[in-house]
Amino acid sequence: MGLDSFNKNVSRRDVLRGARDLAAASILPIPDTATQLSVEIPVAPIAQSETGPRLESVTEEEVRAIFGILLGSTPFAETRKRNDANGLHLLEVKAPQADGYAEYSYRRGRTEKNELLDWRVDVTFYNETDMPVGGHSVAKKIEGRWSLTP
Repeated sequence: MGLDSFNKNVSRRDVLRGARDLAAASILPIPDTATQLSVEIPVAPIAQSETGPRLESVTEEEVRAIFGILLGSTPFAETRKRNDANGLHLLEVKAPQADGYAEYSYRRGRTEKNELLDWRVDVTFYNETDMPVGGHSVAKKIEGRWSLTP
């Protein structure tokens, strides 16, 4: 099949017939399941702690100290606080700004909710109409130490 084949008038029926032939040639035969052999590969069990993952404790006072470092003398008000069986997992505060407000949010990831197990403080900026206009991470706790993130 050379370049001269492009000059032929090919009907839609010929194109579909060619596509059918290609599809039929690409279908693999499926073996009968009754004749298939089942092979089981032994898998070593994964060792797990009997007490579950060790959670590092973070106190409310520790989180409020981080808010104090981040906000300085700017007044703020607590807007939401949540605890679970492992202690504080959410604390949000609101701080006024010239063109709206900033919401600082401490969150501990919860593995039972498929969240990454980490400790962080994020900020979200809102305008005068309560619409979020930006935000980023401002602090993380890594290996027992809080680090401010730019």
